[in-house]
Order: sequence, then C-alpha cells, then structure tokens
Amino acid sequence: MKLIQECFELRQRRLALQREVDAMEQKEKDMLYDIQKQMVAAGHDDWAYNGYHVHVEPKTAPSAKDWPTILNFIRTTGQLDLLQKRLTESAVKARWDSGVDVPGIDKIVKYSVTITKETT
Repeated sequence: MKLIQECFELRQRRLALQREVDAMEQKEKDMLYDIQKQMVAAGHDDWAYNGYHVHVEPKTAPSAKDWPTILNFIRTTGQLDLLQKRLTESAVKARWDSGVDVPGIDKIVKYSVTITKETT
C-alpha cells in the first residue's frame, strides 16, 4: 500500500525538521538565559539596543522543598487543587502487573501504529 510509504517518508521529513526546530529553540533559550543573566547582574530590568527593547521581570513560582509536609497539608485541608490530576501510567501498570487492582481506574485499550523501513 503506497500510503504506508508516504506516511513513513512524511514522518522522516517531519522528524528531521523537528530536530532542527528543537535545536533552534534550545539555542534561543540559551541566548535568553545569557541576556537575563547579564541584565540581572547589571541591575537592569529594561534594556534598549539598536531599536530592540528587552524587559526582565522576576516571577515568583512554587518549588516543593518538603513533600511529606505538603501532602499532610493537602490531606488535612482537602485542598486537592494544589496537585495536578493525572495518573502515572508506569506506576499503575506496575501495580496491575503485581496483581493489585487500583480502585477508580479503568483499563482501556490504546493502539499504536509503527512503520519501519526494511533495509536490504
């Protein structure tokens, strides 16, 4: 079926482009980090250069330092919105493999299609 070959070749082209895009994105992030470091070190939050304007704004973000304390707080207060709701697939599968049925979780079937090219 010609569709198989076309799908494989399209994926190969997409993956090649994705690697290029990923490398460009990483370079951009590295450059932004260097700009940020220079600006913070110089004590600037605004910078103008050759018609470009750069603004650095500090943002406060959470960082867990004591999970047992955090989890105890959540259990005590019931504030589950502090956590993201998603299952760790590998942990659930490990329990299934050892015969443990986790309440509230259904088993569904997902299909994966893989196309490879034979080498001659």
